[in-house]
Amino acid sequence: MDTNFIRQPEDLVVDESFLAWYRQTNADAVKGWQEWMDQDPSNRVMVEEAVFLLNNLAFQEVSVPDQQVSEAENRLMSRIGEAPVGKKGAAVPMRRWMAVAASVVLLVLAGLGLRKLYTRPSIATQYGEISRSVLPDGTEITLNAHSRIEYGKQWSSGKDREVWLTGEAFFHVKKTPEHDRFIVHTDHFDVIVTGTQFNVVNHANEAGVVLKEGSVTVHGTNGQDLKMLPGDLVDLKGGELVKQTVNPEDIIAWTDNKMNFDNTPISEVIKMIQEHYGVKVTVSDPSLLTHTLIGIFPNDNLNVLLKALEATKEFKVSRDGDNVVIQSPF
Repeated sequence: MDTNFIRQPEDLVVDESFLAWYRQTNADAVKGWQEWMDQDPSNRVMVEEAVFLLNNLAFQEVSVPDQQVSEAENRLMSRIGEAPVGKKGAAVPMRRWMAVAASVVLLVLAGLGLRKLYTRPSIATQYGEISRSVLPDGTEITLNAHSRIEYGKQWSSGKDREVWLTGEAFFHVKKTPEHDRFIVHTDHFDVIVTGTQFNVVNHANEAGVVLKEGSVTVHGTNGQDLKMLPGDLVDLKGGELVKQTVNPEDIIAWTDNKMNFDNTPISEVIKMIQEHYGVKVTVSDPSLLTHTLIGIFPNDNLNVLLKALEATKEFKVSRDGDNVVIQSPF
């Protein structure tokens, strides 16, 4: 995979390797892009924006005269037929030329009025922000930091209530007299309920559901279905849905601006801090990654959280802007 050309999310959506990661169809691509995201929080942000674009592009057809379509097709084929040449007569890399061709296709379709971006009502949070909202049906949602939820424009009795999640959210779904289904769509699975309380994570490198109350069905993109009871956690591992039992209160502590750790490895703590605050966290000694934390820590202010980590006397923490370094206290 070549990441040198990446400058913005749009560069990702036309890259074949990235699309293989997005569709989870190539193990090497999945591993490569995961490593690229882990290198820098800004890389992960760009990936999540690209995923959002891929999830929300849709096509709306209108009637167009056949002659107009034919003329547009001829213009496109004429452009593609021109040999793309770079400096000193060198051929432009095929991926680049395909990206240009794809752009031409989109421009032609836009000129014909065939392609439109379908926008839905949405709620979004910034890094370090948690918000609480009520959806049109009365369902209450708590949206974690750097997350986004979209929902259908029109919800009517007798029809499914659908939302699309990027990031993390806790749902308290309101039951309807008709027992209408409430469906949370993620990149890897759908969560189907009628009325219940549950937490959903849909990050580029993590996806899962924790059920606090009621019952839900998780439907995987591979056709796998798992029914959940309160206390169940379903994670996506290696493309398969895996269920285990947990304490839901530990998982949803973030809704009260807390991080609840129970022998949690520092490597996991670092991941949580980076996803919540958008900073880069490193350790001075790799052996620190095997250390674990126990306790409940405040999570509404990064500086306060870092001071709480230092108060354990197990770490020394320094911060310079968006860069945080965890060191041994000795």
